[in-house]
Amino acid sequence: MSFIATIFGGGSQDNTDAHKRKTIVAIVAVVVIIGSIGWLARTMLPTTPKINLAPFIGVGETLAEQTAKVLSGHGRIVVLRESVHLTESVVIKSQWKAFQDSLKANSNIEIAAVENIKMTEQNPGITITREEFDTLLKKYSTVNAIVSFVGLPEEDLSRPDVPAGPTPKIIAYFYASSPAKQFFANGSVTVIIRPRLMAEVNTGATPKSPREWFNKYYQVFDESNYQTMPE
Repeated sequence: MSFIATIFGGGSQDNTDAHKRKTIVAIVAVVVIIGSIGWLARTMLPTTPKINLAPFIGVGETLAEQTAKVLSGHGRIVVLRESVHLTESVVIKSQWKAFQDSLKANSNIEIAAVENIKMTEQNPGITITREEFDTLLKKYSTVNAIVSFVGLPEEDLSRPDVPAGPTPKIIAYFYASSPAKQFFANGSVTVIIRPRLMAEVNTGATPKSPREWFNKYYQVFDESNYQTMPE
C-alpha cells in the first residue's frame, strides 16, 4: 500500500506543477498579446498631427512690430481677438503671447482693452460685422490704434457718420486672402497682414525662425505697396 500511495502522491505533485506552469504560460501569453495590441495601436492608427506654431508666432510678432512702427513706439491700443475656443486653441494662445511679448519688448504701448469677437461659420476669415466694428470704433474713438486679429468687415469702412477729427489707426490681420485693397483706397486702414496666395509661396529652403515662416506664408501691406496686393 505504501508503494501505491507513493506512486499516487508523486503523481499529484506532478499535476500541481504542470498546472502552475500552464498558468504562468497563459499569463505571459496574455501580457504579450496586450503589448502587441498596444504597439499596433501606436504604430498603425492615425495620431493627432503636430501643429507648426512658428508661422502664427511670426504673425503675432509682426503685428506688434507694425503697431509699434505706426505709433512710433508709444500710445494706447485696443485689440480685437477671436472668442471661439479662446482658451483651448494653442494657435491663438501662441499668437497672442508672441504679440504681447514683442509689443512689450519693442515699445511703451499700452493695451487699453481687449474685445473678444465671435467668429461666424459663414465668414471664418472675416470675423467681425460692420455693425460690431462701427460700435467698437465709436466706443474706443480716443485710442491711438485698433489692432484686429479677426480681419475687417467685408463692407467699405468709410465712415461718413463719424465726426471729423482724429480716429484710431487700424492694423488688421486676415486669416484668408480676402480682397482688401479697397480698405486702403478710402484711407480707412493703415496696415494689413494677409496670407500669400499659394502660387506666391516660396518652396525653397525650410524656414528656421518665426519671422522666416511668416515671410514664407504672409505679407505686410501698407500705403506704400497696397497697389500690388492680389485681388
